[in-house]
Parts: sequence; structure tokens; C-alpha cells
Amino acid sequence: MHLALALFRYFPFGGMQRDMLAIAQHAAERGHQVTIYCHTWQGARPDNIEVCVLNAAGRTNHSRARSFNRALQGQLASRQHEVVFGFDKMHGLDLYFAADPCFVTRTAHRAWPYRLTPRYRTFRDLEGGVFAEGGAKQILLLDGGAQHNYQATWGTEAARFSCLPPGVAEDRRKGPDAATLRAAGRAEFGIDDATTTLLLLAANFELKGLDRAIEAVAALPAKQRARTRLLAFGQDAPKRLRQMVDDLGLADQVTMLPGRSDVPKLLQAADL
Repeated sequence: MHLALALFRYFPFGGMQRDMLAIAQHAAERGHQVTIYCHTWQGARPDNIEVCVLNAAGRTNHSRARSFNRALQGQLASRQHEVVFGFDKMHGLDLYFAADPCFVTRTAHRAWPYRLTPRYRTFRDLEGGVFAEGGAKQILLLDGGAQHNYQATWGTEAARFSCLPPGVAEDRRKGPDAATLRAAGRAEFGIDDATTTLLLLAANFELKGLDRAIEAVAALPAKQRARTRLLAFGQDAPKRLRQMVDDLGLADQVTMLPGRSDVPKLLQAADL
């Protein structure tokens, strides 16, 4: 079959992005023709998969999402794809990979004027394109608990949901080389055996709660805090978080670094 996979942005260290690319590569290995549509692509492109970067004008995330959705509909109308598989919320999908929670539920606590903003109207419309009647035929959930929120908001039929089983990639599991990887990782960061090492891997530090992890380290008893290191790998750390580390006196305990590909070594080097 000719499969279309669509998402807004691809970057190498995003979890949903990695899932998308793995699915695309598995499909290509099975003989399917695969085209990936996006408005931003960072990093190397796969050799056996077409990547189509669409022009999505706009100065904000919601305006680019709206532009991309419009450009994608044009592409889908002009090319014959037997299955359209989306990884962000948009119109015209057969399958949707639900990596994000329900937008309407997540923003329900905001004051009512927020519902009048272009951002809210855009993302609500795109979510409705997936979950409302006539939207995606099948919705693949990573978290079964999210189904209730989507159904309460959109009245989505239960038969359209499937919950995927949890999984961990083989190279992320403890293997026969675990001790070697652990020694190399701890040596790289100057961590001895008596130090408890915490690891946070996140493309977006703000979204994944690095601030709470920093506060947790700060709350440890003094002796335990002195024997603790928090290593955080992801995109550039916001100034607010770096200032937070300085204000809490944790410069020796918290290290923030760019994302990297040798994740198995980082996992084995950590204790938690």
C-alpha cells in the first residue's frame, strides 16, 4: 500500500517522533510505499522513505498547525494514499496515534476568554477533526485512561479506540554489556559509586517537569542531597530553569545537557 504519515515537526529526540519513524521504517521493510508529511524536519532523513516538507506559514504554533493542515489536505487530494496515519491532531486521518492528552479537557480550567483566542479555536478544531463524528476511523491510545476524556468531550464511539501495549526498545533494556555501559557513563560525568544518579530524558524540559525534579533534589536532606546527581538531557534548557538551579544552590547536583543518541549508556549509568 501507499501510506501517508503526517506530523507537524520531526526532531531526532522526540518520543512521538521516534515512534513515527519506527512505524514508517517497519512499514517500508514490509514493502509498503511510505511518504512522511511535516512542516519541519531536523536531522538525517531515512533512505527508503519519502519525506515531504510542506510550507506552513505562521509565527505561532497554532498558525503553523492551521497552515500545515490546509497544505496537507491539498496533498492528500492530489495523491493517492490508501491510509493516512496522523501523529498530531489534524483533519483527513484514517489512523491517529494519540501521543497527547485531550486538549479541550487539559485547558478546561482556563478562564472563558481563552476559548475566544485563535490558539484555542485552532487546536479545538484540529482535535475535533480526529475525535468528532466522521473523524479518524481508528485511534491508537498509549494511555487507556485518556479515552474517557475524549469520549466525554467529543462523544467518540468506543469501537474507534485501541490501546497499545507498553513496550521498551531492546537496546534500552539491561543487556550483557550493562556493567560496561554503566562504568563508561559514570566515568564520563565524574560520578562515583556512592552517588545516586537520577536521569531525565525529555525533548522539552518545561513540558516534562524538570522544574519538579529540581525541587525534589533541593528537598532532600543535606547529606543525601550532596550524594545525588540529576542529569537532564534534552533541548536547550530555558533560562528560568538554569536560574532556578543557581537560586537553590544546586550547581553541583544538577546538570542540563543537549539531547544525544547514546541513550543506552545514559540509562545504565543512572540509578533512577
